[in-house]
Amino acid sequence: MTAMATVITGILTFISTGMDYLMVLLILFHRYRTPRQRLAIICADYAGTGILVGLALVAALILRRAPDQWILGFLGLVPLAIGCHLLTHQESMATPANRVSANHLFLTVTFITVASCGADNLGVYIPYFATRTSPELVIVLVTFAVMVAVFCLLATIITHLPAVRALLDRYGTLLAGVIYLGLGILILGENGTALHLWHLIHH
Repeated sequence: MTAMATVITGILTFISTGMDYLMVLLILFHRYRTPRQRLAIICADYAGTGILVGLALVAALILRRAPDQWILGFLGLVPLAIGCHLLTHQESMATPANRVSANHLFLTVTFITVASCGADNLGVYIPYFATRTSPELVIVLVTFAVMVAVFCLLATIITHLPAVRALLDRYGTLLAGVIYLGLGILILGENGTALHLWHLIHH
């Protein structure tokens, strides 16, 4: 595979697993607007993505196999819980965002990145990495690093659109809750976790 082809497949792979997380970034960049907070979000996005890529590389190069999909699906419980909390405690996001420290935000967003993207990303990254040569892996990792920056820039630009800003100002907490809830349900469903547990209970 040529370098350009590797870059293209890397971009497509990143986009296929990251479009849902772009919505999370929109909520985050809208709510936390100080330079330090936005830098913390970007660094946390890199940290969370780095953790997922590292786990996928270990599984692909050492274990040579992915964990069962239904096990990965349990990661969906985290965004599901966050979504339920936001929808039932909407005042939790009513506190002034500028009071949230950059360090706290970094840890929170890193955790959210891993939890929200974990199942989908690992399920795709592990087999993808396992079929790449070492030079191709280097190209893919650089491509992923660039795509993280592109997604953060895109989210920032979108949140500056008047219509989007007005929508998020009015319904931001509700949208965040629905997005997290949807992510959790999607992860549990797509990975067959709910169905697997159903069969275990009824056998």
